[in-house]
Amino acid sequence: MNGLLKFILYSAILYTVDFLSAEFHYEPRWLPALVALFLAVVGHFADRWVLPWTGDPLAVLLGGGFMVFTLWGAAHLFPGSEVTPDGALLAGVLLGITEYGLHRLMRGASSSK
Repeated sequence: MNGLLKFILYSAILYTVDFLSAEFHYEPRWLPALVALFLAVVGHFADRWVLPWTGDPLAVLLGGGFMVFTLWGAAHLFPGSEVTPDGALLAGVLLGITEYGLHRLMRGASSSK
């Protein structure tokens, strides 16, 4: 469930930033969903392995940095895409905030069992 929720939220964020920001554009149009899927899969396993080892603040910082680099790097793999470092940082911060909220949600769900 965690991975599916991440995919849905990450896709919504990436498509919204792509639509609203001139500094963040992926081409072809399915690329934000592919990047969101990649980040959701990596994030799902990182939540199982990295989060318990590092704790919430460090895990969010590491994950956010990975997301920014991935968002910027993916644009270089597909002609027609253009993501500036500022655009990647904007999307990465929004994804990091979402990730922090998901961590809080997971901890709340696991402590209520």
